[in-house]
Amino acid sequence: MGNQGSRDPATGEVESPSEAEEAAILADPSLTDAQKAERMHVLEPKDRGRRLEDHFRPLDGGILGKGHYGEVCLVERISDGQRFALKTIVKRKPIYVEILKNEVQILSNTDHPGIVQMVDKFERMSQLFLVFELCHGGELFEPIADSSVTLSERQSARIQSRKVLEAVRYLHDIGVIHRDLKAENILLKERGIDSEIKVIDFGLATYMKPGEMLPTATAAPTVSGASFSIIDGDSDGFISSLDLATFLNGQDAVTSASRKWTGSWRA
Repeated sequence: MGNQGSRDPATGEVESPSEAEEAAILADPSLTDAQKAERMHVLEPKDRGRRLEDHFRPLDGGILGKGHYGEVCLVERISDGQRFALKTIVKRKPIYVEILKNEVQILSNTDHPGIVQMVDKFERMSQLFLVFELCHGGELFEPIADSSVTLSERQSARIQSRKVLEAVRYLHDIGVIHRDLKAENILLKERGIDSEIKVIDFGLATYMKPGEMLPTATAAPTVSGASFSIIDGDSDGFISSLDLATFLNGQDAVTSASRKWTGSWRA
């Protein structure tokens, strides 16, 4: 078996390998993707060595959601009893590790009321734990699609599109393109459509320099599960316009039977 990096005497876990060691790990045919991922760290050395269970405890019945990468559950901070959302991600493949490194870096450098706050992070050999502020209002799309919501279409669009665009402008100002903006990736801090919004899920986000453009047919964002090619590089602005259409119509702007998108789509 190839070089796996040295072992931390305090935690017993394999420390982050050097570039040469990492290359050897990735090239080792005797290791599965999961075994390779376990030998690669997401967090920087200064952020390792802390144990999740020393700082947070799970709450009964606290599963908030599940997805492709893992699950989100309700936890309580031991020091003050404050509640948060804990996202647990299994490091199944080396590419996941690289994506997670990028996501953690971006979240660690954002500070805006419209961006979900990552308050802590922990790592084990096979798992990454990200602790986020708790949002009680659910996904933005839910009240938009709720027929009992009494706000007019203009009020709904004006209130939420402004908040989303302010968050997007902040991200662009610091050189970040989200690339997966949609109503499902925007949470409401509290219940009610006039709540503060929180942009989440930075797994596809990337840093870009001024004047730089996303390559055509890049790793594509999604809108309600439909993938598409980005032609002009302005994925965030493109999807924000679709969300605005969603706000105005109270239904998905792409799959609505009354609308037909004539841009460049790829299923």
